[in-house]
Formats: sequence, structure tokens, C-alpha cells
Amino acid sequence: MDKKKLMIIEASPRAEKETTSALLADLAQNQIGSESMEVGRVHVRGALLKNAAEAEYTRMKEADALLIIFPLYFFCLPGMLIRFLQDYAVWLKEENTRSHANVYCAVNCGFPEPGINAEAARVIASFARQTGGVYRGGVLIGGGGMLGMQQQAPFVAEALKQIGAFFAEAGADVLSGGGKPFPHAVEVALRFPRKLYFMGGNFGWRSMAKKNGLKKKDLYARPYERA
Repeated sequence: MDKKKLMIIEASPRAEKETTSALLADLAQNQIGSESMEVGRVHVRGALLKNAAEAEYTRMKEADALLIIFPLYFFCLPGMLIRFLQDYAVWLKEENTRSHANVYCAVNCGFPEPGINAEAARVIASFARQTGGVYRGGVLIGGGGMLGMQQQAPFVAEALKQIGAFFAEAGADVLSGGGKPFPHAVEVALRFPRKLYFMGGNFGWRSMAKKNGLKKKDLYARPYERA
């Protein structure tokens, strides 16, 4: 029996290696990789900077499934990922071929409510249809920025357990050929006090401003607002 192939599309725009998307990609690879499943990874930022997108498109086209992992930016996909996926659709058309891959996604946002990610997941579903694939579902994660901070904390460990379970189910779905019902959307929220969450977030913004030589009032500036 030939191995199935799944490609993880890691799409954080940040240059740092330790991003939430990288954490989720590692978790997915550990949960899905097996003797029956070959798992590869595509780093969108690196592919674009190195002008290596077409080589990655070939790997994606040969995969049985795509798992697209990204943070929510302005309530949608990061612009970098939008460009990458649009160019992939154009590349497939120029190659006169279709994808036929099962498509999954993992979207995390800075808001505590995971449902805010739903529109971004619908964009991924549209991408799947346009490229000839089948959108099977996604995991929508609220408070994603906290996942990498204290992984041993009970509320983080529980969230990672739920996310890992989704990845494991997605892997089983690929191996089965996608013939069984599969959840379209799984929402994961951190069990953390909302008030404390926003207090921590605001403190983080102020600390970042201070490191960049700004004051608290500068966070409220509106440089493009007309008088």
C-alpha cells in the first residue's frame, strides 16, 4: 500500500521560528506522521523570499491532502498567504491540472472567541473548490498567542490536547479517503478568565511600545485620520 502524502502549509508572516503557527505545525506533524502517512512542510514566507514557490507548488500538487496553518490578520488570511494561494491556483491552471486534495485548516486569533476565525476558514473552503480540492474542515482557535507561553498550564495543555485530537482525526480522514463524515469546524477556546486575558494583552502592547521608544498615548495615535 502506497503512503498517503500530506503537506502542512505553515503561513505565519513573522520571521521568528517560535511562532504559534510553527507550534501547531509541529503538533500536527507529530499527530499525523506515521508509516502510512508521509508529512511534508511548506514555509510560505521562506518560499516567497527565496523565489521557490513553484517548487513548493509541485509538492502540494502531488499531495493527497493540505493542512493550512495560519494566524488571523485583520479578520482574514495574512496577505502573504493570500498571494501564495492565489498564485498556486494560477499555477495549476497554467499546468492544465487540478489539485484533488483534501484541504484542512488551523486558524488561530488573538481574540478569546474562536468563532471569529470562521470567515477565514470559509476563504480556505473557497480556495479548495477553486483548485479542485475538497474542503473537509478546520480547527478554529481563540487566544492562540497564549499557546506557546506556558504549555504545561492546565488551560493551555487542554487546548493543545483538543487541537491535537483534531489533527489526529484529520490524518485518519486522509487515510480513509475522506469517505466518512468529518467535522467542518472544531472550536477551541482557552479556559482562562476573559478579564485577565485582556489585561495581559494590553500589558504586552504597552511593553512592546516601550521597547520601541513609544509612550502609552502613542498606541492611540491616528496618523491617517483627516482633521
